Amino acid sequence: MSNLILPAMTGAEMQATREFLGLTRGWLAADLQISERRMMRMEADKERIPDALVARLDEVAVAAKEEVTEMTARYRREAKRNPGMDILVRTYKADEDYAATAGWPGFPAKWHRMCCARVCEAVPGLVLTYRDTEETHSISDALYAPKGEKAHYIAAV
Repeated sequence: MSNLILPAMTGAEMQATREFLGLTRGWLAADLQISERRMMRMEADKERIPDALVARLDEVAVAAKEEVTEMTARYRREAKRNPGMDILVRTYKADEDYAATAGWPGFPAKWHRMCCARVCEAVPGLVLTYRDTEETHSISDALYAPKGEKAHYIAAV
């Protein structure tokens, strides 16, 4: 019997989890105040992954699950209320655009795009598009169009 103690997370698990959550290595390194080089070493299993990093990935995963669950429920309601209509899910291209929104959870725009993509996968007929940062719309002033015609949108957040 070996006394081998396995790490809380392997490098492959860390990289796969980070990518699954829509996080870049650079964003996560900056968030944890460590170097990207150190992140690369951890992902290559050349350095032990600290518990704080595992905990941060878990926090981001929980936030993503909550966001996807809430958005999925909201868009299912909208799709049910507007059968035969295209409903656009709006997301952000740039981190600074996402960071400027009310209720910003502190994650990069890529994280939001990942959440929106999962919502679109869960609710058939949604169309993912980029948000025009000049406009501010809510679900209450959403516009719709019959399928196949020019799609209109509702805000993702």
